[in-house]
Amino acid sequence: MSTTSRPEEKRGPVPRRRKRATAKRTMLTLAMKTINGREVLIELKNGTEWKGRLEGVDRKMNVTLFDAKRRRRTPAERIVKATVPWSEPSEDVVFLRSASIRFVIFPRDFKSLKGEIHEFYKMVAFARRQHQAQIRK
Repeated sequence: MSTTSRPEEKRGPVPRRRKRATAKRTMLTLAMKTINGREVLIELKNGTEWKGRLEGVDRKMNVTLFDAKRRRRTPAERIVKATVPWSEPSEDVVFLRSASIRFVIFPRDFKSLKGEIHEFYKMVAFARRQHQAQIRK
């Protein structure tokens, strides 16, 4: 009996590989972590907009907002850029799944934070290399 597998033999299911975070998403997550405590505007894929104080971002880019206000504009109102009033802060804490987020608008002075983000990213990369070196030993 040979140890080679025959073509007619069935094998088990092929394990799926986990998706790794891309560099762009990692940079965006780090950028969002630097503006914790600042007000951001987030639009969801269903057209709802949330404005509130950013309190947390995890590595999958799920977002937590405090003192969030919500507004829902119809597609026609978005085209003509009609002003729809924001609701009163009805929710103390809002958790938004990353899969439902269309885009995030950062504060206007975000450009001044780019240097800080770059330095933070270099520190994270250095710590990762140090950790991998310790594992290899």
